[in-house]
Amino acid sequence: MKSIIGINKEALDQNQYLASLINEGMAAGLVGVEFSKSISFDLMEIFKEVMRMYTRGESTTLKAETAEGLMQSIVYSLDLYLMKYSAPEDAILHLRSSNTNMFYKEAIEYVKHYIEETKNLYRAIETKRIIIPNVVYNETFTKAIPDFFANYDVIFSAQDTSTDIDYPLVFDDMSIKGIMYIRRYLEAFQLENEFCRKFNPSNITALLEAYGKFNRLNYEQSPINIFELIFNNIVFLTLLDKNKSYENLFISAIEFEMIEEQLNRLEKSEIKNLISEGINRVMHNLEINSGNLRDLIYRYSDSMMIRLENALEHGNLRNMVILEVVTQYKEQTVLEIGYRMDNKAFRFVYRKIMDCSTAEDKMILLAKYVHSLGDFVDLLKADCFYEKEYDYVFGSLGNLELSTLITSELKEYILRGEDKLSVLFSNTIVYKYAWEKALIDWLRAVDKSRLQDIELLVHKNLVNEIV
Repeated sequence: MKSIIGINKEALDQNQYLASLINEGMAAGLVGVEFSKSISFDLMEIFKEVMRMYTRGESTTLKAETAEGLMQSIVYSLDLYLMKYSAPEDAILHLRSSNTNMFYKEAIEYVKHYIEETKNLYRAIETKRIIIPNVVYNETFTKAIPDFFANYDVIFSAQDTSTDIDYPLVFDDMSIKGIMYIRRYLEAFQLENEFCRKFNPSNITALLEAYGKFNRLNYEQSPINIFELIFNNIVFLTLLDKNKSYENLFISAIEFEMIEEQLNRLEKSEIKNLISEGINRVMHNLEINSGNLRDLIYRYSDSMMIRLENALEHGNLRNMVILEVVTQYKEQTVLEIGYRMDNKAFRFVYRKIMDCSTAEDKMILLAKYVHSLGDFVDLLKADCFYEKEYDYVFGSLGNLELSTLITSELKEYILRGEDKLSVLFSNTIVYKYAWEKALIDWLRAVDKSRLQDIELLVHKNLVNEIV
């Protein structure tokens, strides 16, 4: 796209701005060959002065590598100064109307001011960046960037970025050098951090830890982009629940299978529309109104879609998300009271269990997906199991699990005075559900010693409820 005067802005190279500006200026008829030659001559004069400063007047010769570095430093400062003009025609006008040596001095002062602005940006970020236990992340800001400022030399090596900035950004233009790279890096990080600050740092740390376990790496020592981890998970979570609160950043095993099943049913165009809707919903839910942050998200969504299409094609969607880490449940924690699946997840599990052809397969799904008493009982009430299958169901439970189930679902009989399970078994019971009769029948067949242990645990549960 050409400007009104005719300079092709797209042809201007930020890493060789002065040279490309003169070339495009000549192409547009704004400057001639003589002007280009005069700039080259003036640069050599500036170089001689900088060389005298570098050698402190003690030598007129330098190694080729050193001389090249000094010239690059001079041109870098001029480039940065010229780029402050939004219209390249204004940059050429200023360059033509100024003595090049004076122009260079102005450039040095501008770069110094640019450095101070960048330091202020760094300080502002340091007060707001999220705190997470990742060494690469923390040392980038507590060590690498301060080291850069401490060692940066605007006269002799303005183009240098010799510091270990290892924390990866979503988009990082490594072709940029010097203070301009640091400025761009900090501005990009500031946007990513603005997004990450919307989430609880402890939840982010848990997400990092799970990512490390899945990928078999030390999450505290590895370069991991936080924005990408969070964003991917919450977009997929939003596909299941448009009004997600994001208090929990993890995707459960059930949710992952629901997402995978949903995406595999769709065409590429439908997936793109679905993800686009999900991203817009994320921005709505998080009240993201910043134009720059929204631009970052839209830009990232393009690369996310490419990765998603590839993941679905090769069956490795699991690599794009972080699932909650489910520990090996002990008896007393399998049937917890509290957390329950939402209706959509429950229907998904119910359908998968009903699709199973064997009791063994049903048990695998039960162990994989069901960890709360409420969900367990709801599946029993939904008649997911038949006749002898109940033997597998109750046989998979430990004593604490059985006592929790009995206390919760048969409490009215126990509180009525039938405090001995053996007495309960001998009385006539009006069953509301088939599973209740199946449980009593199964308990009748349990050996006496185990039944006494279960009975004791039932009494303890009741005492705890009263206390």
